[in-house]
Amino acid sequence: MKKSFACLALCLCLFVGVALPARAAAAPAADAIVEITDRAGLEAIAQNPDGHYRLAAHIDMGGAAWQPIPFNGIFDGDGFALYNLTIRAADPVTAVSVDGNRLPYDTQFAALFSRCVSASIQDLTLLGADVALETDQSAYAAGLVGYGENVTLTGCNVWGRVALTVGGPMCGVAGVMGFGYGSITGCTAVADLTLVDTDDTANCEEFMGAILASGYADIEDCTVKLEAWTSVHGYVHNGGVVGMYYVHTDDTGHPGYVRNNTVDATIHFFEDVASRRAYSAPVIGEQMHWVLEIANNTTLQFESDEHTDYSTPLLPESCAAPAYTEAVTAPNCTSFGHTTHTCTGCGYSYT
Repeated sequence: MKKSFACLALCLCLFVGVALPARAAAAPAADAIVEITDRAGLEAIAQNPDGHYRLAAHIDMGGAAWQPIPFNGIFDGDGFALYNLTIRAADPVTAVSVDGNRLPYDTQFAALFSRCVSASIQDLTLLGADVALETDQSAYAAGLVGYGENVTLTGCNVWGRVALTVGGPMCGVAGVMGFGYGSITGCTAVADLTLVDTDDTANCEEFMGAILASGYADIEDCTVKLEAWTSVHGYVHNGGVVGMYYVHTDDTGHPGYVRNNTVDATIHFFEDVASRRAYSAPVIGEQMHWVLEIANNTTLQFESDEHTDYSTPLLPESCAAPAYTEAVTAPNCTSFGHTTHTCTGCGYSYT
């Protein structure tokens, strides 16, 4: 992901100049909106997850570990960014995810917002997000939303790394949303995604997508710059946009669409299982919903790099003992500053 993160400062300059989309006409009265200007204001959302919030400043999350919280209200990023978001634990409250056979799993979720029901989130950017979860339970890790029911995500951007080391039978990793359904429009994921399945005694169900790992969100006008590494002793479902598109509720007549998206992705993976399926594709890894419009998606570049050595997990750092140097780029009036970390052994770099 060296190339994608090297252009971060340039892209931020362009992002600052982009006009915001028009607000919904039915927004609540202004006095019902809570403005947030610091991390404490974000943490207070946990006390009223059904509220209406708006960012009024960029917020440095400081690198201190964030505890994922549920959210069911309206969140307007108003073009501002949360940067240095760090997540090392899942929400202790689980939700049910399902596999392609509708088998249910009690699942942990790690993201800025762990579980969202009928939530609306718009114009929010996560810069330098660093999500790294280790668990022996079924789990999904993502940047913005872990689990979503009927969510609406518009104009949101995730720049960063999401890593999941998991021992449970169900797992997924995503840039924007882990598992669920709703609509995702005009979002961007510039991400390194890593998933390591540690249990080689059972067949794990794994899902990975830069926008959505598994579910049936309507996805339109999204941009993906992805490099991913998935090491699975089970079944792989990897897609540049969506890992598996599957209607897992009773809404089987939902028409659905994945259209007008742009993908630049490289996926390194292995699938250690006798009955191999090895789904790996630029847009949708596995399509399990046939009433679905897939149209006008553009693949700038896609590489599916499959490995057959199952003894060593695939990781961004290809050397045995990674050591990093750091180069600081100072902020200016048009872009955030950032630190570029480069491994002296293999050259892998992230910002």
